Amino acid sequence: MSNTGLYPRVKSLIARTEVLAVLLWGVAIASLLARSLFQGSFPGLLDFGLFAAFGLTAGAVIGDLEKTIFGFAAAMALGTFLAFLLAVLPALTGVVPPPGDQTVYTLWFSIIFRAVFPLPLIISLMTGLIGAGIGETYL
Repeated sequence: MSNTGLYPRVKSLIARTEVLAVLLWGVAIASLLARSLFQGSFPGLLDFGLFAAFGLTAGAVIGDLEKTIFGFAAAMALGTFLAFLLAVLPALTGVVPPPGDQTVYTLWFSIIFRAVFPLPLIISLMTGLIGAGIGETYL
């Protein structure tokens, strides 16, 4: 039995781990945004700490600076899209009548944009890069 079959399996496992880390990072961002926005406030100090913890963990799991930057972009896009989808779900299902659904879309788009930019975006990016540096060096 040759050892040449082991390398592709390990490489595939690492790629799946990175994809899973990005997906979980995006879901964590969406859950933090949904929790804070649906309770009537913008993200606070606890949320910023959780954004930092999730970014640090995801960056360390990914372990590569270039992949972490692209993973951050994908996770942030996924997280904001899921939060937006949860917010406008009543308008999508027809609970909000047709003239008002356009207002719901516009209103929630501006609320989510203000909640994500600039602090959670910067915190997630910086801690993700720090985590990738830690992952490359120590893990």
